[in-house]
Amino acid sequence: MERAELPGVGLDLVGRALDEVAGRASVSVDGPFVEDRRRQRDPAHARCVAFIRRRLERDGWKVEQEVEIGQGRFRGWIDLLAFDTAAAALLTTEFKSALPDVGAAERQLDWYQRHAVEAAHRFGWRPRSSHALLLLLATEANDLRVRENASPLEIALPGRAVEFAAWLADRSSAAPPRRGLAMVDPYDRHARWLRPTKADGRRPLAPYANYADFMRRTRAGRS
Repeated sequence: MERAELPGVGLDLVGRALDEVAGRASVSVDGPFVEDRRRQRDPAHARCVAFIRRRLERDGWKVEQEVEIGQGRFRGWIDLLAFDTAAAALLTTEFKSALPDVGAAERQLDWYQRHAVEAAHRFGWRPRSSHALLLLLATEANDLRVRENASPLEIALPGRAVEFAAWLADRSSAAPPRRGLAMVDPYDRHARWLRPTKADGRRPLAPYANYADFMRRTRAGRS
C-alpha cells in the first residue's frame, strides 16, 4: 500500500491497515452549492425570498423559484429567476441572510448568472440581456461586512439599489450595471423595496442588528 504496488485496495484491507495504526478514516463529498438546498429551508431565507418574489411579480416580472442549474455534483439552485417579456431582460437574484464569505457569494452569483440564460430557455424565455442581484437581509451586521469589503464589492457588484429599483419598476428606464448589491426587509411596505447599504450613503440604521435579532423579532409577532 505504501509503495502503491497493489493492483487494488479493498475496504477490508484498508480497515486492517487503519487498525494497525489506530487510525480513523472519513469520506466527505461536497458539491459547490448543494449546501444551498438546505439553506433554502431557513425561515429567514424563505420569508425574504417570498417577499422578493411578490415584489417582482407586482412589478410585472415572470418569476421562477429554486431554479436548478448544472448537473451531477456541480449543481446549484438559483433563488429567483425573473424575466420581462417586453424588454427580454433576465434577472438572477440570490438572497443571503448573512454574509460570512464575501468572495464565495460573488463567485456563486457569477456562476448562477453564467448558467441563467440556459435555464431561462427551459421556460421558453429568450433573454437579450442578463442582470444579477445579490440581496442581503437589512441588518447592521451585513452593513458592516459590506463596508469592510467596499472596494472589491464595488468592482464585482457595481450596481446599486437606486439604479436597480428604478429599472425593476420600469424596464424602459436606463439599464443598471450587469450585477448589483442591495438590501431587503421583508416587512418593508414602501414602493421602492430595495434598500441601499450604508456604504452607498444610507444614513438610518438597518432595522435589525443581525440575523438573530431578525428571527427574535419575527417570532415575537412582527407582521
